[in-house]
Amino acid sequence: MNYYWQANGSLKHVRMTEFFKTQDDKICLGETCLTKDEIITIKKHLLNYDIMEHSKSLDSLEDNEIKEYIKDIFEKILQNKENNSELDKIFNKYFTYSMFNPRTGGQIRMSDFYKLKENEEFKYFDYQDLFINIEKLTVHKLNFDEDKIKEIISSNKYYATKNIIMILSNSKIIDVVSRWYYIQYGNIQIALMKITTNNEKKWVLSLTTQDLLKTIKNKQNDNFNNKFRSNIMLIESINGKLDISLTQYREYIDNIRFMSIYEGTFSLDIFKNNIFISYYKKDLDLSKLTNDDMMNILYNPELFEEKTFYNIMEEKVNLGYHSVNKKYYLLRDNTREEIRLIYGQKNITDKPKWKILYLEVE
Repeated sequence: MNYYWQANGSLKHVRMTEFFKTQDDKICLGETCLTKDEIITIKKHLLNYDIMEHSKSLDSLEDNEIKEYIKDIFEKILQNKENNSELDKIFNKYFTYSMFNPRTGGQIRMSDFYKLKENEEFKYFDYQDLFINIEKLTVHKLNFDEDKIKEIISSNKYYATKNIIMILSNSKIIDVVSRWYYIQYGNIQIALMKITTNNEKKWVLSLTTQDLLKTIKNKQNDNFNNKFRSNIMLIESINGKLDISLTQYREYIDNIRFMSIYEGTFSLDIFKNNIFISYYKKDLDLSKLTNDDMMNILYNPELFEEKTFYNIMEEKVNLGYHSVNKKYYLLRDNTREEIRLIYGQKNITDKPKWKILYLEVE
């Protein structure tokens, strides 16, 4: 038997098992029952309660906590709308740090887009509208599998797709919580993920739209083109010629190889895709060609002999090309393999270019 003081000041004898109980999704003290959301709401009104600090100790959040956390961030943005230095701090602290360029290995800071303004208003996101409507939105609960968690920790990157790669933090990530949250609002994708870095535990917010991702992709392409401008100009110059010399051919190989990179380093697969024709009567298997093999075969061809196709229409069909030049160069011809340098246009919208056809003799 236990006692408790009633609101009228009297002392009442009760059995605690009868006084403290659960009912459906509620916790009841006597005749007073509260849902989990109501308890959280009460907790919010306690002195010194701060969802930003409170959330650091939690590996999962309730829907209303998620919305409150995101709403607090939007409020901070609106309060500092005219203060770029404070906006930088907010975006760097609470949002994904950057978008990784899978070709060059460079980064584009997300804060540059999150804070970008046009006619004194934020260009990509209406934070006022998000602040007002976040409460109405549905939160979807998702989970990273073990392999994805290992990938994020080992690379410090979140690969949403092969080409959409986010740097979640500029500090080293040492742990990732499997549970994460996703909200769709119109054309805006909102994601919230919990990470632990060398410095802190925190929830990271990501905001994207297809238009923003397209803008970032274009910016990444511009960065790539600027970095390799001289190489691109030389390749385009050679691709504008119907006749090339052995020296020009080697320059062509060198520059395509130099530009065949993934995450800033040479990629054999990209090089193969850039230089080889992948179809001749059937899909061609080039997987067994190693880097050393290709450079020995391609860079120092046994031949550089000008030849002419006897039946150009048949060759177009064999290659699956829109157009093929009658003239080609034979680079190797023996009992094991035949290698040709062919000038053609795969699709009607493509620019003509020189590519290598590697055939094993059957």
